[in-house]
Amino acid sequence: MFHFNSQNQMKKFILSLYKIALAVYVSFLMTGCSEEFLDITPKGSIIASTTSDYELLFYNNNIIYGGSDLIVKMSPEAFMWEADIYQPIVVPDEISNFMSKIYVYNKIITEVMQSSEGSEYEKSALLAEAKASRAWCYFNLINFYGKPYNSQTAASDLGFPIITEADVTEDDFMRATVQQVYDFIIDDLETAIPVMNNSEDRLRLGKGGAEALLAKVYVFMGEYENALIMFNDAFNSFDMSSLEIDLYDLNLTTLPGGVNEPGFFGPNSPPAIDNIEIVYYKNLVNLNSILSSDVLLSSEAAALYGSNDLRFTKFYTNEEFFGPPFSVPNVYRRLGPASINTGIDIKDMYLLRIECKARTGDVGGAIADLETYRESRMPEADAVVPNLGQDDLIRFIIDERTREYAVQGMEWFTVRRLFNDPLFSNNNYVHVLYNNDASVNTIYTLTEDRLQLRFTEKILQENPGLINNP
Repeated sequence: MFHFNSQNQMKKFILSLYKIALAVYVSFLMTGCSEEFLDITPKGSIIASTTSDYELLFYNNNIIYGGSDLIVKMSPEAFMWEADIYQPIVVPDEISNFMSKIYVYNKIITEVMQSSEGSEYEKSALLAEAKASRAWCYFNLINFYGKPYNSQTAASDLGFPIITEADVTEDDFMRATVQQVYDFIIDDLETAIPVMNNSEDRLRLGKGGAEALLAKVYVFMGEYENALIMFNDAFNSFDMSSLEIDLYDLNLTTLPGGVNEPGFFGPNSPPAIDNIEIVYYKNLVNLNSILSSDVLLSSEAAALYGSNDLRFTKFYTNEEFFGPPFSVPNVYRRLGPASINTGIDIKDMYLLRIECKARTGDVGGAIADLETYRESRMPEADAVVPNLGQDDLIRFIIDERTREYAVQGMEWFTVRRLFNDPLFSNNNYVHVLYNNDASVNTIYTLTEDRLQLRFTEKILQENPGLINNP
């Protein structure tokens, strides 16, 4: 997959998807010249006393925003995989965004049980939600800064500092191991799930979402049987939720009058709070392909789609944004949506559960579920899955992930997870930079060292105990 050398820089603008209707009682004050690792609100800036105050913390805009669009650029679609991708003085979004969330969650965890006015049940539910939400943050962080989980080396591989106090005056941070971070995530989720309720709000992490997250953690650890158990629990919770959680049938929704009907810039998308494919919403604006045409679907990825796959025929074009067709044949720009969900969505859960069935030997069950999934993406006659053996079926399922998530960022996590998987040892992740005349300028190849981000010089200077990645 590749990047065009001739595209102009993307114009900056603010895209507002919707406004939160709740008044936020607390405010977040950011230090203008912070020299702390967290680079977030200093100790004592959040003033909360009642249980409802702590609940409103879950609706702060900083909590809702989903992270960094680097996940799009790190995927094979666009990245050159250089060792240092930030200026030395920068605190990357991948740290400041998630750690500011963790600060808030830590504050809720340590203080909410002493809050006034709420019942013990209400307080315990908020405590559990904060722990599960913190686990979601750490799952992202370990997939940015730690090595992919390997049971043979996780106990010594460096991960990310584990921080459990809402106090940024601390600056003596040491990296926990990958195993310690995964254990921390699992403990938070296992402690939280029995106390959690099913969410009635896609902005909040409910029991089903936490179960799905724990299942995904197990997938990344290669514990597919445990993952399958948790996925089944999660889907049972989704069935009992007051929220409608299901796949859209693109055969219907891309028609006039459907939620994905054709619009001026491409297919429409439903508001996040009404999007039935979203379990837990974390907003990330993704305009890299839509406007700037600098993150494009390669001809190799395009070849994975069938001729009637609506994910391709309705959501891609071979033309620049208000421009001519691309000079390189068989490459495509995605038309939308402008905002992607980096939280938890049902598409990911379906595909991971199907993979777990295949990995644990239920080939027939995996094929049946995958055909049902594909019937929501294309005409039924085209949705048939070939009669494949276990290994080839797993590869087919991963290709299905590419068909679902290409140029939307989720591929980065899949690339990391499968990089050392023997079933995918022949994969060669390359990014091709083309000249204006469609000739090849440079080919970049992903190496194992680049599966982790490096800390910037600013962070290392302020936290001398941190060890950088290669």
